[in-house]
Amino acid sequence: MSHKNLAILAIILSTVIWGATVTIMKVTLQSIPPFSLGFIRFFGASLLLLPFLFNKIRLKDISPIILVTGLIGITGTLSLFFLGLRLTTALNAGIITAFSPILILIAAHTMLSEKIRRRILIGGLLGILGIGIIIGKDFSQNFALSPLGDFLILLAIFGSVFYSIFSKKISKNSSPMLTTFYVLLIGGLGFLPGAIWEWQINPSWMTNLPQISIFGVLYAMLFSSLIAHSCWQWGLTRMDASKVGVFNYLEPIVTTITAVLFLSEKITFPFIVGSLFIFSGLLIAEVHRHHHPPHHR
Repeated sequence: MSHKNLAILAIILSTVIWGATVTIMKVTLQSIPPFSLGFIRFFGASLLLLPFLFNKIRLKDISPIILVTGLIGITGTLSLFFLGLRLTTALNAGIITAFSPILILIAAHTMLSEKIRRRILIGGLLGILGIGIIIGKDFSQNFALSPLGDFLILLAIFGSVFYSIFSKKISKNSSPMLTTFYVLLIGGLGFLPGAIWEWQINPSWMTNLPQISIFGVLYAMLFSSLIAHSCWQWGLTRMDASKVGVFNYLEPIVTTITAVLFLSEKITFPFIVGSLFIFSGLLIAEVHRHHHPPHHR
């Protein structure tokens, strides 16, 4: 299997993991404070990577762009997302996060000077149409504005776009695993002041945690942080950020499936139709016209 196909699989795996994270974190945040969850998730994930990278870590390699990416792309983005998720519904969060791929397309074009190919743009538009079909019925029946929570989720989406763009910049000068370690470590430490504050006002939150919350922490640390971020960073080294962003349309599909499994929600006919549009968009965005020589692409 070529590196390009492996990169696609890595990005898909990251997207699937993060799609399930919304549902799992919604449940986990009921018993674990947001800053404490962020610190355990990212700092814990960096510790898991430490034995494999110990001889390669150099503090002087932590450039300002890595520092800013960790603090804004991880600490800032996830703080806003966790706080917003506690104030709004998972449906609202899903609706707002569904527009991140098109923002990544715009940012990749303006900040990285990436050319947005026609097939990627068409794939992105089909993804938006699919998202509209999936959320349309629920939007009209169940959507209720939660101004502060929705605004925090929106800010978090801009943070995630920032993370994707600056991770692409970092990947040009650093290995994916080292980049992942530095970003997770800095992002995790960024949560520490908030985690200490949460412990001071409620030191008993760690006692008698339900099993679902323990599972949520382990999932967040091992899958959402360590595996997903490693795959994302590795995939970014072999794909344009604009193309990677299109795969984010898979997240609402995975979120819905996990909601069915964990929250007993129903898969609707609009969900099936919308999913077909999304997968069609992904196929169009990723189709390569092999009959053309490379310089014609």
